[in-house]
Amino acid sequence: MRTKVFIFAMIATLLFGAGCDKAQQAKTSILGKWQIEATGESEEDMMPYDPYKINQDYFEFRQDNTVWHYCATCVGEKYFQVATYKIDSKHFSWYNPGSDEPEVYKYEFYGDKLKITSVSPRYAGNLTILISNVVVYKRVK
Repeated sequence: MRTKVFIFAMIATLLFGAGCDKAQQAKTSILGKWQIEATGESEEDMMPYDPYKINQDYFEFRQDNTVWHYCATCVGEKYFQVATYKIDSKHFSWYNPGSDEPEVYKYEFYGDKLKITSVSPRYAGNLTILISNVVVYKRVK
């Protein structure tokens, strides 16, 4: 009887997975260096972020939930912390320094790309100008 229960448990584990949920996979998958590939107000109007391919900037997502930015074109400090982040099974949240209100995104990994889409429209200040609501990153090797 114990053998049958053990075999059933092993088969169930193989079929349904064991302990590695989407949130943990996402947390592991986001770690590393990412470069912005395209941005847009919506999926329909995506534009290349760096059409001349001269941009060496990247964002580094670290295990301690900090986001660091390497800015090749910046004068002065070139590598600095720009935000903290949280990622769960559905949403990616970006916290700017000094703000308790996150920018919340839905995310999707595909291959070496990460697409984040704003949960609610984002506007520049009090203006009615919609800013990047969709950002596609590519992994920097």
